[in-house]
Amino acid sequence: KFERLLVAADDSASGKLASQFAGFLAGQRGLPMTVMDIQPPPKQDEAAATPADSADRNPADKSPAALAKESADTAGTDANSRDNAAKPRRAEVIARTETADATDAVADEASKGFDVLMIGLECMCDAHGVFSEDVNRIVTSFQGPVALVIARRDGGDMAARGDRAARPQRKILVPISGTEVSRRGIELAFALTSPNAASVTALHISRRNTARDGTPQAAIRSRNEAAVLDDAKVLGARHGFKVATAVHLDSAPEAAILREGARIKADLLVIGAARRVGDALYLG
Repeated sequence: KFERLLVAADDSASGKLASQFAGFLAGQRGLPMTVMDIQPPPKQDEAAATPADSADRNPADKSPAALAKESADTAGTDANSRDNAAKPRRAEVIARTETADATDAVADEASKGFDVLMIGLECMCDAHGVFSEDVNRIVTSFQGPVALVIARRDGGDMAARGDRAARPQRKILVPISGTEVSRRGIELAFALTSPNAASVTALHISRRNTARDGTPQAAIRSRNEAAVLDDAKVLGARHGFKVATAVHLDSAPEAAILREGARIKADLLVIGAARRVGDALYLG
């Protein structure tokens, strides 16, 4: 139900993917968004260069704002092609370039009333999986929902519809637990792309052992698990997705997620998680 998006992205693969996703989200409903293009500060030997010289990109590299705008236009075209009465207006994309202290700049911008913050930076986390200091500072400055985009490899154009004959359908895996934040995660997955461009698999990890557990409590758990998967299917149908489902029993969640991701050859993993308390950003 958010209405204003803020994006902090650089020229990295994570930044480009975050820009595409944010643009597609905004374009579906014509929402305003601000894209903060995070660029490294100029080196000392570049200080004397003109602004145009120091800010020039490789012509083949599009800025985060340009990628967001393209993706928003794609989403708007997709929405307009559907048979619905409410046609979204064109998404407004405001571009800002930051070369100084980007984290402080994002924090200042975030205080202006945005509903969600999407972050895609080259250094999202270190080799041990700990979020970087820049990500920590940015997230700490924003009280609303945050989407962290981490591209392990070139993700391609995940948001665009594309031609099925020319581009294979992407595969998205979403672990679900039945909690509200998990439910928001799969809702976001449906909004990140179009049904023509991607398929979605909902994964539920159960702690029960069906071979030994015949108690009434086990029957209740089984019904609840079925309800969680059915809810994912209903949510997907609202967005035009036919959701595939999978259940893994008696497995560590992280192992089950990786195993299912390998099985379906997933291109994208979307996890809805709540922030844990503490000084540093930790999602479990």
